[in-house]
Amino acid sequence: MLIGTLQRTVVTPNNSQHKAFVPVATKAVSRLGYPFIKWVLSSYCHERITTRDLSEHLGIRLKHMAKIEETVMRKPVLLD
Repeated sequence: MLIGTLQRTVVTPNNSQHKAFVPVATKAVSRLGYPFIKWVLSSYCHERITTRDLSEHLGIRLKHMAKIEETVMRKPVLLD
């Protein structure tokens, strides 16, 4: 399943409500975690999986991949 645009209702200090946009990359990283995304990216870079597999494992469209990769590769992750 592909992740669409997610909107969250935010209540401000004066109790007014408005919709806040959560970027797809942020949602995917939050949902799946840095270690899993790095593992999937590594598999793709070593040609163990295809772009279709990459998209399916992360639940995103490929147009969002650059932002996810940029976000994940900035943070070091210790894998056991």
